[in-house]
Amino acid sequence: MFMLPEIKPNEVLIYLRKSRTDDPSLTAQEVVCKHEQLLDEWCEKNLGELVPEYNRYREIVSGETIAARPEMQKVLHLIEQPRYKALLIVEPQRLSRGDLEDIGKLIKIFRFTGTLIITLQGTFDLTEERDRDFMSRELMRGNDYLEYSKRIMRNGVRASMEAGYYIGSEPPYGYKKTRVKIGKKNVPTLEIDESEAPAVQMIYRMYASGCGAEKIRQALVLHGYRPKKADYWSDNIIFRILDNPHYIGKIRFNYRNEKSVIQDGEVRKTRASNKTPTIVDGIHPAIIDAELWEKVRQQRSARHVPATHSTKVLSYPLAGLVYCECGSIMIQASKSQGRKRRIYCKNQAECGNVSVILDYVMETVSSALLSSLPDVSADVGNHDTLPAHSVDVLQGR
Repeated sequence: MFMLPEIKPNEVLIYLRKSRTDDPSLTAQEVVCKHEQLLDEWCEKNLGELVPEYNRYREIVSGETIAARPEMQKVLHLIEQPRYKALLIVEPQRLSRGDLEDIGKLIKIFRFTGTLIITLQGTFDLTEERDRDFMSRELMRGNDYLEYSKRIMRNGVRASMEAGYYIGSEPPYGYKKTRVKIGKKNVPTLEIDESEAPAVQMIYRMYASGCGAEKIRQALVLHGYRPKKADYWSDNIIFRILDNPHYIGKIRFNYRNEKSVIQDGEVRKTRASNKTPTIVDGIHPAIIDAELWEKVRQQRSARHVPATHSTKVLSYPLAGLVYCECGSIMIQASKSQGRKRRIYCKNQAECGNVSVILDYVMETVSSALLSSLPDVSADVGNHDTLPAHSVDVLQGR
């Protein structure tokens, strides 16, 4: 750390973002505004005037990694230009609380661009080994604290869910989020949404009586019920409601496990369904009774169709290719004894378009392709560069 050299305000970039260590009662905008005032005071004292607005970058939605922070990516791209001499931040850990890969990337960029890191505590030049070592340890300390905070939060979340509290971001269809007082605590839970709960009861009663998703969907539309975040009722929405134990007063967690995997050399997060989630008693009221829940479980088990293995013959060759005029994808109807296969719109209950026999569609597509063949040409380049068997195919052998 050393004394600040002579730098003009337009040669400085400002980067602001909210951190987990900030006051949780303040919004991201309030934290950024508060920190910006501190940096402006520093600028007036040390630079004589403020850094221009076009050199300020505010990260309102902050991710853990550089890849998840678009404003940080813009800053790192800009400091590759020699005209930017320094980056002004509140403290080193605002740069990143990511892993060793992120820390190494930051150190390398600031070291080889020669860009100074200015904080309220001092100025750092990462071309100097001592400053580089200090910044590495400071960023690593931030990552350690982040991992510790996440572990504490996970433990708190699990304890809350085991106590029967609902801490999800979105309530299940048929419920609204609320808070109730238990002892001295004001805890989160669910209350019944009287405008949606009858739809849930209808779905369960109809399915238990033998109705399929299509009839249930038609009944929901007829009675004027709409899903929360979709334009129309789909099979998946209906089945998710039928499989959700919240409706009998339970809390389910560990239902979808997040796992980090390596794909194309990059770490990516995937979420897979857990066949054995944890289910505990909730403190919220039930919408359906246990007897109806069990009837539905029996029906779900009896109607379960195992997934087709990849070794099986493709039964619907146009899967994912045919769309209804309303914009929804066309899917193949369940095969019925003695009837020809048909495809229909997933949004059929809303758009009203009828199904069509798959063979007719295949004949139409085949005719269109055959009539277009005379107009098709291909430039395969130099045959010498192709495998021998490919040349045989091209020459009709």
